[in-house]
Amino acid sequence: MNIMYVLREFVVEKMQYRQKMKYRQADTAPKKVDVMNVTISDTSRSYTVNCPDDTSRRYCRILDEDDNSYDGCSKSFDITWDTARFRCRILYWGDMDETETVVNVIVEKSMRDVTWSIEENDAHIVLNCHYRSSVSPCRAISAASKRQMMLLDGHLAERYSAYNTKISQGICALEIRKPLLKEDYGVWRIYLPITPTDNSGCVFNLKDKQHDQDDDGDLHLMAPQAKLVEVFHDPLSSTTSTTELSCEAPYSIEYCYLSGPQGGNYVPDRFDRQKTLGICNFKVSNITSGIWACGFNDASGGEDRLNYFDVKVYDKPGKAITPEIKASKGDEDKRMLCRTILDLQIEICRFISPSGEVHALSENFVPSDDSRFRYHGAGLRSGECGVEIVEVEREDFGRWKCAIKVQGKDYAIEMDLIEEVISNTAILAISISATVLACAVGGFFAYKKLNARRRVQYQVRLGSSTGGLSTASTGA
Repeated sequence: MNIMYVLREFVVEKMQYRQKMKYRQADTAPKKVDVMNVTISDTSRSYTVNCPDDTSRRYCRILDEDDNSYDGCSKSFDITWDTARFRCRILYWGDMDETETVVNVIVEKSMRDVTWSIEENDAHIVLNCHYRSSVSPCRAISAASKRQMMLLDGHLAERYSAYNTKISQGICALEIRKPLLKEDYGVWRIYLPITPTDNSGCVFNLKDKQHDQDDDGDLHLMAPQAKLVEVFHDPLSSTTSTTELSCEAPYSIEYCYLSGPQGGNYVPDRFDRQKTLGICNFKVSNITSGIWACGFNDASGGEDRLNYFDVKVYDKPGKAITPEIKASKGDEDKRMLCRTILDLQIEICRFISPSGEVHALSENFVPSDDSRFRYHGAGLRSGECGVEIVEVEREDFGRWKCAIKVQGKDYAIEMDLIEEVISNTAILAISISATVLACAVGGFFAYKKLNARRRVQYQVRLGSSTGGLSTASTGA
């Protein structure tokens, strides 16, 4: 009887053990396993694991390599590894077991890892840019002459050649024949266009040692004078405006930063790829007016270099070139001009006088013979709207409006035509009269003085002829 009881208890425990193992296996060994391989660039800072999208799924959880579980069908992870293995556990409606998708992530070395070298002999100087793998045709550009050349195996153009270029081996090189000309000196960049707005490459600085006494050849790039940046932001628009500020150096940049009038912490855009080009680019949302500074340095350290930007934000897409003009009645050919910023084209140009008269203007309009107003400027396509007053009348004085239509919207820019108390013609006449009068008065006094000198000389000679007696003694 005891034996039967023991056997029954043993069978029950075994069945319970099998049931536990079944549930444990269901957790560690899903019903179905799929594998998905993903390759990402090492320029990415993070990777988001996305479980397969299916409307029939009930819930998801993601397991990392340390078996940490995260509820949800999507999870971002910082990239601190070369390869990683993630698992998506999905439970579908009607199933009791999870389905697993293994996501193998491989970090691929990008083409941003570049090195550079310069080879020089008596006949040539060669600029070499080395990439980690094969590349498409590169480009070389001179910052001084703005000349661009494609670098492809065997290419030759005048004094330049793509000698040593082997795109299958990731080598882009530019050979320049000696003696170097003036346009050969300065900053050169060899770059690989990854996208239309994204490049990777090398920067070189060729110095003229004979004529350039300044060892710091990049001073012209570091000039303290601020670069003018004009921005249009419509205050009535809810759209965020983005402004790009870019600073350049004739060497590879180790770090860079941007500081504005109100401080702020701005992260450079695509810096990992562009730092070897000596370029640091920032994108600022809804930028404010004021002086902005971009600081950078190379790996050697020392004092940071600074590029300055004088940012002016306008609430209209144009500005008055002649905000105030002085004139007098009868003056001829007085001109007022407004111009768009950012090279925006003008669709319609009109000038509204102080009395409310509207004058539609264009370089294509031919005014009538009796019209006192005609178009002035470089053309509407060039973004200029101006008026020339053939002869100023009394009713022309006051506040004018330069009314323009840009990108389908109307804007008005104000400017003043101020009446002078004395006209330019009157000033000229008074100046001439004063000059004539001064000459006459000066001539009179000069004549009187000269005549007095002649009389004294005559009296002295007369006194000498009477035995040395003076003029006064003669009168006695």
